[in-house]
Amino acid sequence: LYLRHRKGFIKIALELGTPIVPVFTFGLDGSYAYHVPRGEMILRLSRTMGFLPVFFWGRWGVPLGIPRPQQITVVVGKPIEVPYLGDNISREDVDKYHSIYIEKLEALFEQHKAGKELYCDRKLKIL
Repeated sequence: LYLRHRKGFIKIALELGTPIVPVFTFGLDGSYAYHVPRGEMILRLSRTMGFLPVFFWGRWGVPLGIPRPQQITVVVGKPIEVPYLGDNISREDVDKYHSIYIEKLEALFEQHKAGKELYCDRKLKIL
């Protein structure tokens, strides 16, 4: 899960004093097939664009089309209350609540993965 350096949602929550709710969806990884291109040219292109192009296709091989039939389970954690800081937000505030969010998300994953056959041996990796 690419979340380690994505903190904008935390900053917005602190600006508005809005709770942050950890949510995880089990089963999404089987909804679409995908291909990640490899090679030096793709590496240079992805660094220039700022992201790695990934190609997805769903049911019947339709690109970005209808997902494959897949049981999906969404689990929702307890809201994390954050203070209203308006424009007085420090990097430390953002880092503090981002760490709390990641901790709660990992706990939510661990708590609910037991009943999911494909996830029981997995560990949530936050990149």
